[in-house]
Amino acid sequence: MTQSVPPKNSVISTKPRESVANRGDNKTPPHTSVISTGAQRSGETPVFAPAHASGKTPPPTLDAHIARRKRFFARPMPPGYAAEWARILEQPLPEETERKDSMLEFRIASLPLAIASRWVKAVTSPLVVCPVPHRDNTAFLGLVAYAGEVIPCCSLARILGAADSTKGAEARTIVLEQRPGERWAFPVDAVFGVSTGTIHNRFTGSEPDAGQLGKDWSDSLFEDERNQKIDILRPETLFQRLQRATA
Repeated sequence: MTQSVPPKNSVISTKPRESVANRGDNKTPPHTSVISTGAQRSGETPVFAPAHASGKTPPPTLDAHIARRKRFFARPMPPGYAAEWARILEQPLPEETERKDSMLEFRIASLPLAIASRWVKAVTSPLVVCPVPHRDNTAFLGLVAYAGEVIPCCSLARILGAADSTKGAEARTIVLEQRPGERWAFPVDAVFGVSTGTIHNRFTGSEPDAGQLGKDWSDSLFEDERNQKIDILRPETLFQRLQRATA
């Protein structure tokens, strides 16, 4: 059986530890033990081991944390602190006239448009529309099947007052998703793809930028990689009109 050997320069004392009161000195704090090593014999400071059961310094209690927080927040504010923050908060935020975003560009008749790509669920080949009786000559075209779901299909051209979409070789169907479970589809004449460009606010300058749509439909223009400025459909207005068309 192997017996552990203490370090060469260690001194192990078998004498019971005396209390501080019995020794009559104050070198050793109460509830601590002295680890005697060869370094102590050379005149170095003794090492004290904490009396905590785990051998570590006990963490501060919750009451101590709460008391510290109360003292921190109870301190008086420096002179002029409240007035300085009042001046900062009362200043208007800088108006954002330009920003970058990802847009899906498409065309309805001769009207180029764009919509933020985060609203686009899919772009597919023209889907077969199943008409709904007694709903002819309205913006609601009927129902289409996409990914195992039945989705209402509307004519965005009729909603915008433009010419109806044709069924040319470039015709596509765009599926939008406002939130999970709420989807709409509408046919377009062409889809140019997704690109990232600069968005200009039409109504921030002294002279508003000219657009083909009114302010209710578009308040920003998208400048694509070809330096063309295209009306961006406002999602709030678009989804509201689609809901109204399918009501």
